[in-house]
Amino acid sequence: MFISVIIPVYNGEKGIEKAIQSALSQGENDVELIIVDGGSTDNTMAIVKLYADRISKYVSERDSGYAEALNKGIALASGDYILMLAADDRLLPHAIDGIKSSIKDDTDIWCGSILQMLPYGIKHWKSNPNLTELYHGCSLRHPATAFRRKLFALYGGYDTDYKCAADREIFLRMYTKGAVFQVEDIPVALFTSEGISNKNALTIAFPEDVIISEKYGVSTVQAEKDRRINIRKCVKSKRIAFLKCILAKMGLLSFIYHLCGKGEACMNKKDLENIGLNLQDI
Repeated sequence: MFISVIIPVYNGEKGIEKAIQSALSQGENDVELIIVDGGSTDNTMAIVKLYADRISKYVSERDSGYAEALNKGIALASGDYILMLAADDRLLPHAIDGIKSSIKDDTDIWCGSILQMLPYGIKHWKSNPNLTELYHGCSLRHPATAFRRKLFALYGGYDTDYKCAADREIFLRMYTKGAVFQVEDIPVALFTSEGISNKNALTIAFPEDVIISEKYGVSTVQAEKDRRINIRKCVKSKRIAFLKCILAKMGLLSFIYHLCGKGEACMNKKDLENIGLNLQDI
C-alpha cells in the first residue's frame, strides 16, 4: 500500500519543517510527500526546498484556502490512500505503519485519533465510530484520516465554498454516498490548536456547520440547536482551559484527572506508553 501525504501551507515557516520531517520519517518507500503552498511570503518555500530531493512534488501559487490547496494536492497524488497533514501539525512515529497494519481491504476511509499538545498537558482525541454524529458536527479526526484516492474521482474533492468546515462536509458527503468507514483508536498525528477551524470557530466554522447540516437533510431547527450547543461547548472549553492551566502550573491537574479515572484528558508517561508512544515522540 502506497500513501500520499499532502501538506497545504501558507506562511508556515514556524512549523513546516517539523511537519515535513515527520512525514519523511515514515519510510520513503511507502509514502510520497506533496507540498501545496499558497504563495507564502515568509521563509516557507526556502525550508521546503531544503528537502526538495526527498519531496515527491511541490507547488507554490496563490489559492483560495485550504480546500483548494487540498484539491491541488489530490490531483498530484498517486497513492492508494491520501492523508492530509496541516503545516503546524506532525505525524507521530510509525503512524503510517499503524494505518497500514490495521486497514481492511474494503475500507474507503480510515479514521484514527490525534494527540493535542495543550498548555496544560496532552489530550487524546478519538474519532467517533457512530457516524450519524456527523449530522451534528465533525465527529471524526480529519488530521488522522486516510482516504482511498479513487473516492475523490467518484464523489468530488473538498468544497471550496467552505473556509473552515470543508472537512466535515466531505465526511458527510462520502458517508451519504456509501463509502466504507473504519474507525480505530490508533494515534496518527500531533495536533495544535492554531488551525483555521479552531481560530475561527465562532465566526466561520459554526455558521458553516449550519449550512452543511441543512444541505444533508438536518432540519433548520435542529441545525441551529446544534450550533448553539457547540458554541456553549466552545466557550465552556476556553474557560475550563484557563483553570486547567493554573492547576497544571501548581502540579495538580494530572493528579486530579487520574484520581477521577480520566487519564486520557491529561496524559502522562504511562498513558503514552499504553498507546505505544513515549514523551520523546511528543
